[in-house]
Amino acid sequence: EGLLFPVYFVLGYLLYSSLFAGLAATCETEQELQMYMPLAAAPTWLSFSMILLIINDSNSVWSILASLFPPTAPIIMFLRMASQIPPFWQFAVSIGLMVLSIWGVLWMSSRLYRVGILMYGKRATLPELLRWLRYS
Repeated sequence: EGLLFPVYFVLGYLLYSSLFAGLAATCETEQELQMYMPLAAAPTWLSFSMILLIINDSNSVWSILASLFPPTAPIIMFLRMASQIPPFWQFAVSIGLMVLSIWGVLWMSSRLYRVGILMYGKRATLPELLRWLRYS
């Protein structure tokens, strides 16, 4: 239990920092980036909105799914551990999915950054972002 905190903390930090790096690569100004911040913070809000559900039944289907979903796993898994220690396989799957998600988000963020940093002067739209991912 004590060893899992640093693991989830570092993995959560890497996941969110790579997500924010990808968002920053698509924006030209800080004001544009601030528009997208609620989008990136939504998984954290979701985690905190599930506190009562987790406390009441830490082994419900929703609790297990939220603890396996990479953006909510760092918070939800510790809420579950506070009431009852989940099975080992759930820790393994959760950590594995987080590592894969970090890799995927870093891959997409690097592609967006590579193309986005070279294109400036106009605001990126969703179709342009998808095109940037295909170019890279």
